[in-house]
Amino acid sequence: MKKQPLHVYPPWFLVRIIVGIIFIYSGMGKLLTPLAETRALFYQYAFLPAFAVPWIALLFPWVEFITGSFLVLGYMTRLAATTIMGFTFCFIVLLGSELLLKGHFPQDCGCFAGGWKLPTPAIIFMDVVNFFMSLQLARLRDHRWSLDQWLKSN
Repeated sequence: MKKQPLHVYPPWFLVRIIVGIIFIYSGMGKLLTPLAETRALFYQYAFLPAFAVPWIALLFPWVEFITGSFLVLGYMTRLAATTIMGFTFCFIVLLGSELLLKGHFPQDCGCFAGGWKLPTPAIIFMDVVNFFMSLQLARLRDHRWSLDQWLKSN
């Protein structure tokens, strides 16, 4: 396997940190919000089955927070990036399906649970960017300045 040149790593290190922080912030926002409010955010989506919403509202913020933390730390980096890539793909499909099924986006997508408010098209754009950034992070075999690299060398 050909090694990546050193000049490739600084931008991807920053991308890893930024995408990870976005997911930490998003998960933390939902974790600090009462569970009933988080459930209400998910219930507004026609595409989500009602029986699954309580479980999604309970588990999803934790997975989002932990995955973002792993990405920032560089721990199981490729798995964390692949998971975030899957999340962002699901977010794009979920928001797009709302537009197709209801003819409009939800009032509050619930992405940051009462924190950062962005218009839904901006959220979709951010998800598309996060998807492609996560795809590249998942493709990189060696993540400099990461816990993975430190554990591999010890």
